[in-house]
Amino acid sequence: MVLRAGAVVAAALAIVACENRVSSTRQCLGNGGITSTYTDTTFDLESGPALEVAGNCHVILMNR
Repeated sequence: MVLRAGAVVAAALAIVACENRVSSTRQCLGNGGITSTYTDTTFDLESGPALEVAGNCHVILMNR
């Protein structure tokens, strides 16, 4: 397979477009059975925690 420069740039943009960026602390503070899932997510914070989890909360981090 031969890829031309334009195809490589388009493929790179498609990959970047799928990434989720989070710039503030995400909270999962459940009293019940709560699940928060973050798929292909980049946590980009200058300070503080990326996730705050308490109670009966489950957090799933997935990278495909």
